[in-house]
Amino acid sequence: MQSNNLPDFFIVGAPRAGTTALYHYLNQHPDVFVPRVKEPHYFGRDLKFAAPRISFEEYKGLFQPATEKVVGEGSVMYLMSHTAAEEIKEHCPDARIIIMLRHPVDLIISLHRKMLLYGNESIENLEKALDAEDARKDGREISPLAHRINLLYYSDVIRFGPQVERYFNVFGKENTHVILYDDFKEDTDSAYKSVLNFLNLSPEYTPEYKIINFTKNVRFRFIRDLLSFIQVKSSPQVKELVRKITPNKLRYAIYAATNRMTQTDKPVTEINNDLKQKLQIRFQSNIMELSNILNKDLSMWLAKY
Repeated sequence: MQSNNLPDFFIVGAPRAGTTALYHYLNQHPDVFVPRVKEPHYFGRDLKFAAPRISFEEYKGLFQPATEKVVGEGSVMYLMSHTAAEEIKEHCPDARIIIMLRHPVDLIISLHRKMLLYGNESIENLEKALDAEDARKDGREISPLAHRINLLYYSDVIRFGPQVERYFNVFGKENTHVILYDDFKEDTDSAYKSVLNFLNLSPEYTPEYKIINFTKNVRFRFIRDLLSFIQVKSSPQVKELVRKITPNKLRYAIYAATNRMTQTDKPVTEINNDLKQKLQIRFQSNIMELSNILNKDLSMWLAKY
């Protein structure tokens, strides 16, 4: 553990690429400490949130209970941030970085569903949501309940090449571990053990590999929207007061309970193959760019749809 009571490793993204599952698997390792709730998103001053960001003291407090050998956190928007890598380097110069990537089309489909689930997205048609990106960057066509604005810029989220290159440049390739979602899903144990090796941890421990964070559907939309409204529209003074008088663990427990109440396992509507093929063509250059930066054959992505 670093002497400044800050993380030794960061799972920086991408969203909907297996980061939550990896986080939970690492949390089971006896030599690893991660905070109870993923995604504190302290770093990344260029990121847009509706709620106030936590203070540096609150951030350090997340790791105060740690007695384990290695301490980490996971915040999926660090990857798309233009500033998070340098900020992390400033505070944690010896940190190790874990990046998880997924086929751009699959990721966008999954992320759009997730944004709808949490009230962050107001456009139910994926193609129309993609067409609205430029307007959203000008502050238009954004739901009043949106709380993670950057994730609505779907095309920016999957610009993996420059994002990965940024972390390579700041931390070095030797301190940056990249995992493809396909590999993680196909052979979870091998992918997990590669992370343990990267973190210099014993590979002898095997966690329970259960499905984590699968896509759900909205239940009780009114309650979901009401809770989102309170979260987004409360004054900064009220939000700050709630944070001061409510322990982190209690806030997180309430958050988890409301998620369970407003979500259902009912299957989501499938995206038609014509749209998938259209998006495959649109983002083909992104895949080729990433292939060059990773020096890895991604032809299986190029031929998927």
